Amino acid sequence: MKRHRATSWAACICTVLVVAYCCHRRSAESRRHPIADQEPPKSLAESIPEPVGGVLARSVSDVKARLEWRAFLSTPITFYGKVIDQFGDPVPMAVVDYSTNDNMSGRGTKHSTTADSAGFFSIHGAGAALDVHVSQTGYQLVNFSPPWDKLGSHRGFQYADVGANNQHRPDKANPVVFVLRKPGELLPLKPLKEVRFRPKADGLPVRANITPRNETTQREIIVRVWIDEKSMTATGTFDWRFQLEPVLAGILPQDDEFAFAAPEAGYAASESVTMPATLPRPSWRESTERWYFVRFDDGVYARIKVRVAGFAGGGVTISGFLNPKSGSRNLESAQ
Repeated sequence: MKRHRATSWAACICTVLVVAYCCHRRSAESRRHPIADQEPPKSLAESIPEPVGGVLARSVSDVKARLEWRAFLSTPITFYGKVIDQFGDPVPMAVVDYSTNDNMSGRGTKHSTTADSAGFFSIHGAGAALDVHVSQTGYQLVNFSPPWDKLGSHRGFQYADVGANNQHRPDKANPVVFVLRKPGELLPLKPLKEVRFRPKADGLPVRANITPRNETTQREIIVRVWIDEKSMTATGTFDWRFQLEPVLAGILPQDDEFAFAAPEAGYAASESVTMPATLPRPSWRESTERWYFVRFDDGVYARIKVRVAGFAGGGVTISGFLNPKSGSRNLESAQ
């Protein structure tokens, strides 16, 4: 009888243990595998728990910023362009290298296409911005200085809407014009000695020697710079100016970057550029780059580039080419 009772108690204990084990296993399984018909979160933001201490708030902000950037980088790009030379003639089959800012690395994706026989080309893709370079064998690249009132052989365009209202608006009937330069007769001109110096700001003259190497005749130009930073306005503009006076020569501003034949007349003893504080930006600039023709008294012509920084500590740079043949006005260098 005692043995039967012991056996009954053992059976009850086993039953309890089996039931407990099954309940524990079912609970563990439910934790590993959620209920199949549970409603999933409706959005990424709803799936993120409430912020605790600002840490998760920053995480949500980072996620939203990444989603916005991805949208910017996926902006549709449509672009129409045309390649011409300095005379307005089309450059057939010009090479068009371009890159689209379409990834988070910032390096962009590079592509290439070719203009048709009339110089036209189009680009289609996606990205926040577009960078376009044009080229062609036998032509020279053209680089225009700011302000960008003219296009050279390279330019960037914005497509993503970042609130600045400067997105590029493509117009097939009015393509963006790029310029390549078709060289004329190239001559072995002599490069002038490049000079760099920091002039005084009070107009004291600096005599710059620009004589080419192995040239026996001295070629010089006197430079004066005046800077009055006390006249600075609330917008940061101030009065400054400079003057160029070639020695035993005349000087003439060159307004056309493609003009390589020096004029016969119109030269003056000196040339000045003035930047008054009252001049509004962007017309007023604290530095400027200008091209000039120079005709020396011995009949030799030169083409010089002068860059002047009109602020304290700024410098002057003069470079260019000289045609050693007296009377020859061709200043298109083969170099």
